[in-house]
Amino acid sequence: MTQAIPFAGLPPWGRCALAALAGSGTAMSLPPFDIIPATAGYGVLVLLLTPARVSCLLAALTAGAFGFGYHLAGLWWVGAAFLVDAQTFGALLPLGVIGLPLGLSLFHAAAGFLTALAPPALLPRAVALAAALTLTELARANILTGFPWNAPGMGLTGWLPFMQTAAYVGLNGLNLAALLAGTLWVCIWGSPRVKLAATLTPAILVALGAVGLWRLAQTSPGSAGGPMIKIVQPNIAQRDKADPALASLNWATLLSTTAIGPPADLVVWPETAIPFIYAGGPARPQLSTALGDSQWLITGAVQPATRNGEQRYTNSVLVIAPDGTIQQRYDKLHLVPFGEFLPLSGILSAVGLKTLVDSASAFVPGKTWQPLNVPGLPALEPLICYEVIFPRPTSATVSAIINVTNDAWFGDTPGPHQHLRHAALRAVVRGLPVVRAANTGLSAVISPEGEVLEQLGLGERGTITAQLPAPSLTIQSRNWSWAVTLLTVIFLVSAVALPRRL
Repeated sequence: MTQAIPFAGLPPWGRCALAALAGSGTAMSLPPFDIIPATAGYGVLVLLLTPARVSCLLAALTAGAFGFGYHLAGLWWVGAAFLVDAQTFGALLPLGVIGLPLGLSLFHAAAGFLTALAPPALLPRAVALAAALTLTELARANILTGFPWNAPGMGLTGWLPFMQTAAYVGLNGLNLAALLAGTLWVCIWGSPRVKLAATLTPAILVALGAVGLWRLAQTSPGSAGGPMIKIVQPNIAQRDKADPALASLNWATLLSTTAIGPPADLVVWPETAIPFIYAGGPARPQLSTALGDSQWLITGAVQPATRNGEQRYTNSVLVIAPDGTIQQRYDKLHLVPFGEFLPLSGILSAVGLKTLVDSASAFVPGKTWQPLNVPGLPALEPLICYEVIFPRPTSATVSAIINVTNDAWFGDTPGPHQHLRHAALRAVVRGLPVVRAANTGLSAVISPEGEVLEQLGLGERGTITAQLPAPSLTIQSRNWSWAVTLLTVIFLVSAVALPRRL
């Protein structure tokens, strides 16, 4: 006998309010909280979408409310960046704290609309929601340059074995697994035959854990004899970084912090670490003295660029030899929307957001990607800031990822913890170690299995000196994402075709 479905009698406003609450609760599965059972919140959304009287429009509104709650609870910390220069950008705080979650909720709304195409029964709508959200998350990762931050699969990464699944199916596959596990448990309110589907939730989690434990058991310990890497975390507050009057002091802090700990083959400074345009000059002998005779440097730096006859700037990584000369430069390709470039800048400028337009429009993206080459080290893949959350075509010659970032904008909030977890996930997907230098934290050395081997906490000043871990091969590095997408489409079509009595 089928039990009554919870929340079936809620009015539309109550349905949306509960969905927003469930979404915010589901966000507790994300770093730094890592409450993995909170992914069950997706099942609450299934219950809210199942009654027959829930139309496609109401389903879209309900799922959109869930998405708003999820992203509000998961991304509120973005507002901290607007308060660094509150006099200039404080009035735009609602744009980040409210506007961003509202915009991202449209993808959940689209998934809700698609879910309502399935028969109004628990199993079809549970499978449909999992598949629809997986597809809309794939769209979110690509539309308007993409923003796959806090995808559903991140809710499983709080346990290292679960994260290993991404080595085989990528983030998209991890999304599908997390969503199926988070939705199918609601089948306990179905008929005796449908109740069996509820057992798939623990079965999926057990399977993920077993695969992850097996992969971790296959890994080789350490990388004895590998090159030594020194990560420098200067811990310079963002207000101080932006103050030209403090440039000399910030430069001295970088040099003195670099001297902490033993020397290494490679020193890594954070994103935009150099507080002026570096081209050698008076700073070169100072840097050469700090590096000594053998240490090479990879550092973030703002560099000039001329585009269409105008003076612009790039967010760059420089490879600098021990004598202080620039040997190689990589310019960031994937700029941050609203931070480094402005989508729809003409429209936003017309409605009065000229300050934001002028601030973001100074940066231009790089033109090409190339590995970094340091004598005595394997080829390195540069990823600046949130470039680490995006997939990139693999290169057989690359053996490690260098991720430089500056999370000082977000202070002691969940933001830096989430960013670190994304870097760890990229290590798993690519099968490459990640060397992460962050201005105020969290700097880390991450194994190809996503394990943080060494770390400096938020607000610490110091260095990490460690051997570069060896890479490992992953199936996902061969780009099997198309298979996950095809399977997801099959799930969605099958759910829509399931008989109503289920």
